[in-house]
Amino acid sequence: MKYKGTIVSSVYNTLLNKGVNSLSKMEIERIIEVPPKQEMGDYAFPCYILAKELKTAPDRIAKELS
Repeated sequence: MKYKGTIVSSVYNTLLNKGVNSLSKMEIERIIEVPPKQEMGDYAFPCYILAKELKTAPDRIAKELS
């Protein structure tokens, strides 16, 4: 779980490239969570918070971020 900073930067830069500047790196770091089960991954980013702003379904946002 030492890669959180790298993930935060990656999500932040990807969002900036898509024209989303409503989340700072600190906010992204606060939002990223550890899933309840290890097989779900090391970290999770709740994409539903961007769905309204991007006018896109959360699952599509997740695919684009990944």
